[in-house]
Amino acid sequence: MRSIKYHIALIFAASVLSTAAYSQATNELVSRSTDGKSVGTFYDSTAPVIGGTGEDEGRFVAFISSAKGLGGSLGKYRQIIWRDRKTGETRLVSRGMNGVEGNQNSFAPAISADGMAIAYESYATNLVPIDTNGVRDIFVWNAKTGTTTAVSTGPGEIETNSESFEPTISGNGRFIAYTSGASNITPGVEGTSTVNVYLKDMLSGSTKLITIDPKTKKGVGGSRPSISEDGSKLAFYSFASTLAEGDKNNLWDIFIYEAGNPKLRRISLTQSGSDRDQGTESSSRVVSPSISGDGRRVAYATTAANMVGNDTNKLQDVFVTDTTGGNVVRASTAALGSRGDGDSPIGQGEKIAITYNGSLVAFNTNAKNLGGNLVVRHVAAGETIAVSRDLTSAVGTPAISRTGKCVIYGSNKRLDPKFASSGIFVTCTTK
Repeated sequence: MRSIKYHIALIFAASVLSTAAYSQATNELVSRSTDGKSVGTFYDSTAPVIGGTGEDEGRFVAFISSAKGLGGSLGKYRQIIWRDRKTGETRLVSRGMNGVEGNQNSFAPAISADGMAIAYESYATNLVPIDTNGVRDIFVWNAKTGTTTAVSTGPGEIETNSESFEPTISGNGRFIAYTSGASNITPGVEGTSTVNVYLKDMLSGSTKLITIDPKTKKGVGGSRPSISEDGSKLAFYSFASTLAEGDKNNLWDIFIYEAGNPKLRRISLTQSGSDRDQGTESSSRVVSPSISGDGRRVAYATTAANMVGNDTNKLQDVFVTDTTGGNVVRASTAALGSRGDGDSPIGQGEKIAITYNGSLVAFNTNAKNLGGNLVVRHVAAGETIAVSRDLTSAVGTPAISRTGKCVIYGSNKRLDPKFASSGIFVTCTTK
């Protein structure tokens, strides 16, 4: 009964948005300065994320840019930029002591649900008072105070002895997960040749090793973490075969960490609960799982041909797995459920955008029969809605707001009539 009620609820929610909802909406260029005199283009501004809840849904955005003039940046390095779409204010996130911008490149912004915290990775050495390890580190910026705090540290806030990257942040900014090759963050890691996933509680300062062999208590490797809104669940991928029981496929898998549960769960299984096949994937494939804000669903891409029935296109497809019951749905489908005729998403293992309850996913695609090259899929209702219909355009990896009201993405076309520029755009539904 619970499953039936859930699907009815999702179908009802999906009906709120019509096919015309995105196509009739205006496209707002957000990769621009507060005064609008400086803009970031598709070629110098990437990796957009979007935050805000309730009436402020979609209000706050962040992205990477090397464009000069955004938030006062000199344009020498890639910086993290934050913008308030309501007030029009654009600020430089990767700014350190005395207001000086980062002296090296910064990447991978992650935004809290309320839009008030940005976690990111950076090679800059002037963001916090002490940064002498000479490697990429994780930082978090507070929009209310303008302060920057180091995240990837060991006991006693010591500096790490290897790089840290791929941050993901909980809804209120308290929990931040990331990947690191360091061996001095927690016990259980020997050497710096294997990267592991860590979870840090910014309130208590404690850090937990997530990718840990339950028998040896050693880190065995993992990457690309994605955290739920309350910080209690974490999805990531790993090639390790000792993280969970029954892992004998010798392939990458996606695992779920749940606070209070000492065991990890392997969730990258087929609809029937069996191991998936390798498809056309290489042994070094990268996978980027995305967990819904409520922690129930995980979206990811694979070329495996046995995830669901009748998958014979030998292409990369998008799948959404319900971690509570194991149901698997292919999201990269056209009208009447027909298979996509091109890879979805475009990049190998590219991250899929997913809403809080997992009812909507957004991704770019090379398929010609999905209605556009950037689409939103109503998972339960089976409706695919085009956000970008121009198949001649290039689009970047999208992100989607909490309930799916807004989508943010890069495009090489001029989409905002107020500006003669490509860049990062926000498209919000008209309903």
